[in-house]
Amino acid sequence: MPNQVIVNSPSIVHESVHRIIQVYQNYHSTGEDPKPKILDRHLIGLTTNQICYLTLKHNSDKLKEIRYSTEELMIFPAGINHWASWKNSTGIFLSIDNKLFDSYAQKLLDGQTFQLISHLKMRDNFLRELIGAIALVSKKSSEIDDLYLESLFSTLSLHLISNYTEKKTINKSNYGGLAPHKLSIVIDYIKSNLNEKITIATLANLLALSEYHFIRCFKESTGISPYQYILKERLKKAVEMIKKTDENLAHISLICGFSSQSQMSVMLKKHFNLIPKDLRDS
Repeated sequence: MPNQVIVNSPSIVHESVHRIIQVYQNYHSTGEDPKPKILDRHLIGLTTNQICYLTLKHNSDKLKEIRYSTEELMIFPAGINHWASWKNSTGIFLSIDNKLFDSYAQKLLDGQTFQLISHLKMRDNFLRELIGAIALVSKKSSEIDDLYLESLFSTLSLHLISNYTEKKTINKSNYGGLAPHKLSIVIDYIKSNLNEKITIATLANLLALSEYHFIRCFKESTGISPYQYILKERLKKAVEMIKKTDENLAHISLICGFSSQSQMSVMLKKHFNLIPKDLRDS
């Protein structure tokens, strides 16, 4: 069904992630698969126009015609025998390498296994928002956007496993926060490396935790996600340097880990409703 690749997500967690997920966009597309085939990737679709039609032969099912309205979703797992034709299809589609996705998800979940199941038509507000955010952030290339995309992909993985698998494998028990000395290790690393690319994988490895456990424990300890904490520290340092030094703004933005002076200014405006000139003049 997807017919136009708009972006391959950048490498954001480890070397294989950029191959895990591709984002596609259809605009009033009409067509059909040449012949039935076994899907070799997971496919998740979100319709974004008022009405579109899909004629589908999925697994051993008989031919079905499905009418979709706006913001409806579909999940087609890899390994399913699949054929489709579509009319007036406008939407966002995530094509996910199933083997790399499974490997990544097992790292998040300490080796637990699962299997996605088909959903031909459904609504899920949280999944809809995730797909939209992934499509939007994937178009960008700054380090902060990469870190945000990493967090989104982890959340997508956990949401799919928690809600759309034959066997739910997520341990719902409360893991608690990080021990104070472990939290100090992470915070010291973040503050010492604000000018570098900081990934969830790197932070989790400092404590020998899975990324999933690390994200949960860090948020339990600090009240915010690692991504939010890193951004907060970068903005805090930028404000301090702008107010207390004569360094030019472009240099300050690089020291604080922003991709450009423009990005730093946008973040200051968004979070503090201030521009660098306001800080310099204060």
